[in-house]
Amino acid sequence: MSDARVLPSPDQRYHLVLINHEMRMSHWVTEATLWQRDPSRLLLQLGDGLWSCEEAAWSADSRRVTVRLRRYPGDTPEIVLDLYPEQQIVIPHPPAEVQPRPFAQLTTFLAR
Repeated sequence: MSDARVLPSPDQRYHLVLINHEMRMSHWVTEATLWQRDPSRLLLQLGDGLWSCEEAAWSADSRRVTVRLRRYPGDTPEIVLDLYPEQQIVIPHPPAEVQPRPFAQLTTFLAR
């Protein structure tokens, strides 16, 4: 069973879609995707399907959404990321390497 939640940005230009999936025996992963609203297009898939979005919060000005991710089954430290949809960049929080990265490099960065 899975269910979806939509977290719109305060200005309604973007939204984060969170979909819960049961991996096995009550182990859940919440996949996250970032969308532009108009025109509707996928901007970013967070990870490879094994990264679970544990928290997400938009800034009041809609410029940034901060997400906390953990990797299933829990063998990797969690990471907090700031996502900037307009610039299409990601900035990790410490202790990760704090350097802006384009959305296209996120999956490779998370695989390290």
